[in-house]
Amino acid sequence: MADKIERDELVKMLAALPNSGSCMATYGPPANYQNITVFRGGDGAWVPLGMTRPQADNRRIRTVQTHKTSANRMPTKEKNMIKLPEPTFDGSKVSEAIAKRRSIRQYDGHALDEQTIANLCYFSAGITDKERGFCANPTACNCHQIDLYIATDKYCAKYIPAEHALDIIEEGDFRAEMAIQPFAKEASVQFIYVINAKSFEKFPGNPDHKVKYGYTDSAIMATNTCLYATSIGLGSVMRGMFDPALVAPRLHIPAEDEIVLTVSVG
Repeated sequence: MADKIERDELVKMLAALPNSGSCMATYGPPANYQNITVFRGGDGAWVPLGMTRPQADNRRIRTVQTHKTSANRMPTKEKNMIKLPEPTFDGSKVSEAIAKRRSIRQYDGHALDEQTIANLCYFSAGITDKERGFCANPTACNCHQIDLYIATDKYCAKYIPAEHALDIIEEGDFRAEMAIQPFAKEASVQFIYVINAKSFEKFPGNPDHKVKYGYTDSAIMATNTCLYATSIGLGSVMRGMFDPALVAPRLHIPAEDEIVLTVSVG
């Protein structure tokens, strides 16, 4: 049987390719780093760890294809992904953010820049320990069962922590569809917190506790969002008023998943 390709060996193979540009490897999903995403220049390839050498060769490890991509856009087979800039640690102290946080119900709808959106996503649900895959938000039994979606003035998207990237679902301004109250429709960005039923299948505890933990973990992530927003001078409000009949189809949320909370930021 062919030898399995180990992580370090795979990176060395890619580095030796006769093509200009650098290679980068990120490991995901965060729950159990069993896969590797490799990008070299404009070429993107998905290669599972443990794949045999002939299989890996068949998956374009030794082939280079040319795609025109911007610096912040990562090519995938089926997804329109925007790679976010690395987070900046420019917020105030946690104690100050807690003391200053208030539910703000007046917004002017101004657009937030990409760095601010990146930071809000990262400090809500990003991977803050890349070595062990731990995230900013704790989850029951480390199931990572809460998905974060956002709606801006340009698009609605799902945040992918393993890539620190946004998977663009639909382009356009759909922020008003994420809210019922008129004031919330004027927010700069809407954050939506969803229980991912498939991710929660591996929960080892009492199944009757899933609902409780799902709601709790959603609230923790939403609290992260609000506190970071406060720390950089933005207002926020946690909301339970939304129309699932509008939100779910717009964000392409599976029927078995549950929308729990939304947060307006601006």
